[in-house]
Amino acid sequence: MDLASLVSKQQKKYVDKGAKSGKQGLPPTGAAPYDLNETQLVSETRKLSQQNFHAYKNLVSAKSKVLSDIENGLGTVAPVCDAVLSNQDLAFTASQTMSVERAKLIKLAEKMLKLRAEIRSYCVIHNITEDAVYPENPQAPYLWLLPILLFETILGAAFYENSNGLIGGALVALGVSFLNVALAFACGAFFRYKNLSTPLQKLSGWAALVAAVVLGVFLNSLFAAYRGEYQLLTDPSDTQQIGAAFLVALNSARNVFLLYSPATDLSSFTLLFLGLAGFFFAFYKGMYVSDRYPGYGPRVRRLKEAEDAFETGCLALKEKVHTDLNIQKETLGKAKNTVMQAKPGVEQVRLALVNGHREMRAQQLALQNAFSLVLTSYRETNVAVRATDAPAYFAEIPNLVEVPLYDNGDDLNEVMEELINKIQFLKENYQAKLTDAISDMGNKTKQLLGVDYAIFIDEIISQGKNNINKAHILAPKLKVAI
Repeated sequence: MDLASLVSKQQKKYVDKGAKSGKQGLPPTGAAPYDLNETQLVSETRKLSQQNFHAYKNLVSAKSKVLSDIENGLGTVAPVCDAVLSNQDLAFTASQTMSVERAKLIKLAEKMLKLRAEIRSYCVIHNITEDAVYPENPQAPYLWLLPILLFETILGAAFYENSNGLIGGALVALGVSFLNVALAFACGAFFRYKNLSTPLQKLSGWAALVAAVVLGVFLNSLFAAYRGEYQLLTDPSDTQQIGAAFLVALNSARNVFLLYSPATDLSSFTLLFLGLAGFFFAFYKGMYVSDRYPGYGPRVRRLKEAEDAFETGCLALKEKVHTDLNIQKETLGKAKNTVMQAKPGVEQVRLALVNGHREMRAQQLALQNAFSLVLTSYRETNVAVRATDAPAYFAEIPNLVEVPLYDNGDDLNEVMEELINKIQFLKENYQAKLTDAISDMGNKTKQLLGVDYAIFIDEIISQGKNNINKAHILAPKLKVAI
């Protein structure tokens, strides 16, 4: 901001004032400095001068704080370096961090190893050589029951429609469809036991297939026969009539095994085959409720969860060790950066102060020149028009900027010299040591997080095996699971 122009642009105003005062013979010949107009000009100029000087002093104050921060930072370098450089045992730091998580990881490893042993034993017992194939979501296969159930209910509602309308038929169809689909799905799930090696399990699997055939044919024959009897009910809400109709249908359905069709009309015949189709489709979906070897899929799923938990624990430990090791490295790096950046910081402060003082000085001199010009114009106009002699002090131009002109922050120069000496001392005594220590820490960290970390994980797994052996767990108990 050009402060001098604020004074210079008032020249015409003071010329007019000088003419006016001169015509009135003011100030008197014997007057002492200054008259009202001169006093106003001096006041305005001094105000601008102080404003300029205060801006410079604010700069000095800000740079003084910067130097103070640099000095405080340098003050911590030597103690920190001495403490860290005298204790660079990163292996001890890593060991402490690992020991905290050791017990937790051993438990996770034990669980993982037990499940692995259980699966190996399971595969050997049942001659399984292939990978398990199972749904990621155990509930997903059961969702197939809903569309089958809905489809059969919608179609069945039309077949079982009576005096109560479609609503009554839909309720009956829903119950019939639920029983049909649920039993078929269960039989399909148990049919997988034929793939296991033990005779009892193989027998149960084939028995499930036989049961599916018998149940599928019998139940759907019963439902078809019941449809005909249900249509004849005069009051479908009468439980005695419903019971009697069911018994008649039951006797008729038994004849299907004697090769007599229980269907008495086209609708019942159609319902029979639609029900069989739904039954065996649900049976087919039940075969894929999980892996083709019952119990194999759930075991593999549990193992995967245990392996994921162990891996997550290992990665979390590695990250924690890395963080702990980096604390010392970052501490030394920060100290090194403090030393390296301190001298440029001091030089920036020195340059800013020099430039600030130069600018302040230039502004002050420009203010003085503008003040002299305006004041001289005022007095010359005053003298030119007055009839009496001018006061003697008109010959003198006061200096308004002499004192602040020479304030160049010498006190900060002494501080900066002391800082430069301290920086030089720290560089000579610590910079090389810091560089070597940071490099050594980087190499040691790579080793600890590489070979040493791998050895630690191997020890965790070995400890888990030893704990299992000490517990005399020779072979896991196999559980039959769908």
